Amino acid sequence: MNARVSMPDFLMNKTNKDKWKKIVNKEIEAIDIIRIFLSENGYDGLCNLGHECGCEIDDLVPCSSDFSFCRPGYKVEPTEEQREDGAEWAIALEKDKP
Repeated sequence: MNARVSMPDFLMNKTNKDKWKKIVNKEIEAIDIIRIFLSENGYDGLCNLGHECGCEIDDLVPCSSDFSFCRPGYKVEPTEEQREDGAEWAIALEKDKP
């Protein structure tokens, strides 16, 4: 029995129909689905508050860790502590908060 797959709301616009076809045809990896979602919803990357880390949309999960607890976020200025650790940017859950 074939399961019917419905298109999520974030993929309903015309530009994403080809991307959706790739998802349905299993021509795309899970990380790419996440990248599409982030891009289409204005996010800059992922952040994992439990591990105090974040990654940009163009370089998702460079650590090769389990990203199941990562959340969408926005690129912001790093805190003073993050700067002291060498960070040039940070990913936060809200645009105006590090």
